[in-house]
Amino acid sequence: MNFIEYGDLVLSIRKNCGFTREQVREVTGISIETLRRIECGKPEPKLSTLDKLSFLYKVDLIELLTKTRIPLDFFSEDLIDEIINKMTNMEYEELKVMIQKIIENMLCDKSTTPTEKKFFNDFLNSITLVEISETKNLTKNIITLENILIGLSSNRKTMLSDQYFYTIELITAIALMIQYRRNNQNTKAIRIIQQLLYKTKQYPYLNKRQINFLGSLYLNLSYSYHIMDEHDEVIHVVDEVLLDKKLAFTTTLLCDLLTRKAIALYHLGDDSYYDILTSAIIIAPPTRSRFIKSMIKSQYNITHHLCDAD
Repeated sequence: MNFIEYGDLVLSIRKNCGFTREQVREVTGISIETLRRIECGKPEPKLSTLDKLSFLYKVDLIELLTKTRIPLDFFSEDLIDEIINKMTNMEYEELKVMIQKIIENMLCDKSTTPTEKKFFNDFLNSITLVEISETKNLTKNIITLENILIGLSSNRKTMLSDQYFYTIELITAIALMIQYRRNNQNTKAIRIIQQLLYKTKQYPYLNKRQINFLGSLYLNLSYSYHIMDEHDEVIHVVDEVLLDKKLAFTTTLLCDLLTRKAIALYHLGDDSYYDILTSAIIIAPPTRSRFIKSMIKSQYNITHHLCDAD
């Protein structure tokens, strides 16, 4: 956590609000010394203190704190985005270099205990040890991803057997599932999706990224069933998602799920597909809307009045 950066931001917020430290003390009861320590980047501020300051400044300082993770922090959003990009583009060698930098960063971190350093070092080194050959061959990519998951699970009996997963495990498993599907190994894809869904849904709390991971899993599950012509299963999957009040996906993801259901209904001869497809096209962002209209026309030969309007 970059407390220096965080302190600078809190200081700027206070000054922009026009408060002196004395005024903050009078309103919140927070001592001037405590406020000075926060603004000077001294770890670690109490959440109760940040909560009081948030009400005064009208800025969520607790959320802001999570955004000041250093880029190589194991839970930083920047790092997660980088790993997703590397996995998606199958840039495994670059991923290994990035992981090595994370290891070096953790080993230099004075706030990390020797036991923690050894754990993370062993955990992440499993990726750097994977033998990789740059290729577009699906089978070889599958082997690479399987080996990464096996390496991450080296201290367990089976892959993905923990109660909770590190984000990097979820990303790797989702990447593997996509490769299974592309290689027409839909049964394997469904098996790993169901395993991930079951585990992740047991979490008492899901953040936005985990919710979108779930959305991606459901979408790929429905697509795998679609490829296998199990259209009733596609509808069941999408309905399960839409009825789950805990889940709130991005508009694009929601539209993709509705489209998948509409296509399944079309294949089953159910005319209700038309209204669902209309909804998906209308509420989708412009770029996605154009993609949906092009896809249903070119891939599935589905006619729709909104496609004719273009």
